[in-house]
Amino acid sequence: VVVCDEAAEEEGCTEMPVRDFLARFDGAAGLYLKDWHLQAAMERGAPAADLADCGFYRTPEWLGDDWLNAYVRRGGAGFGSGEDYRFVYIGTARTYTPFHTDVFGSYSWSLSLTGVKEWWFVSPDDMPKLGAEPPPHWLRKAHAAAVPLPPGEDYDCVTLSFGEGEKAVNVPVLRFTQRPGDMVFVPSGWGHQVWNATPCLSINHNWCNRHNVARMTELLVVEASYLDRQLLDVKELLEEQHAEAGGYAGHCEWLLHNAQAWNVAAWVEMLAAWVPRADVRDLMQIVACLLLLEPLPWGTQGLARAMRAVDVRRGELGMAS
Repeated sequence: VVVCDEAAEEEGCTEMPVRDFLARFDGAAGLYLKDWHLQAAMERGAPAADLADCGFYRTPEWLGDDWLNAYVRRGGAGFGSGEDYRFVYIGTARTYTPFHTDVFGSYSWSLSLTGVKEWWFVSPDDMPKLGAEPPPHWLRKAHAAAVPLPPGEDYDCVTLSFGEGEKAVNVPVLRFTQRPGDMVFVPSGWGHQVWNATPCLSINHNWCNRHNVARMTELLVVEASYLDRQLLDVKELLEEQHAEAGGYAGHCEWLLHNAQAWNVAAWVEMLAAWVPRADVRDLMQIVACLLLLEPLPWGTQGLARAMRAVDVRRGELGMAS
């Protein structure tokens, strides 16, 4: 598993067996196990049809379908390292997850099994005030200086200053306490930091379905379009240099995946993978997403195949073409 010092980020992390982490955990300070794929490890070797019935937890039905992990668990390898997006986190007191938005603009939920966490949230409307890439530790100093929540209160909203001098802006921050048994839902695009006030154990799960795939698709279109504009002046050169790897289009897809852990072809494949199980409302959102991707100059080779699968599903559901 990946173990970090104080902050759950790549820098300052190392890998070690779980038993070694647990041996160090008792009485340790600033020790954080992150991204443990325990659910996937317990499912490994189970038939695909039985995936919903194994592992150490079942996702509550009221959280809806999970297109993202269904795709990865059944062999889709288009995202990141091909692993799932269901994690266990274990941290000592005073460890934290730096400020971030969730992967691909997905939803996430976090269930606290033991320990007390303090969450700080910034809404998507206020995120632009922090710049294109908000510093991951900007809330750490604010957390140390902040007035504690009033006794008996588990949430409030404070205004923090971001930046210096004339460039400083005021940012509303929602903060609240998560206690054992509490589940926190993180909507798409909300920036957040999580602080472990005591030793903590939690389950964290990213997912998507028809309610947020359009927003995620829009984010991908923005990222792909920006990359295309940046490389436009060297398009012919890249086409020639990478002729054996898909030319300009293939290189752009590689760059996008290398930087963001996803690309257009993988997203089309993920959407298409849900089509055989889609109901009418699912199918409408999938079509809307495919149409959003259609104008992109590359990465859309799978669109025609996905649309054919949609037409087949339309017929099965008795929908008019």
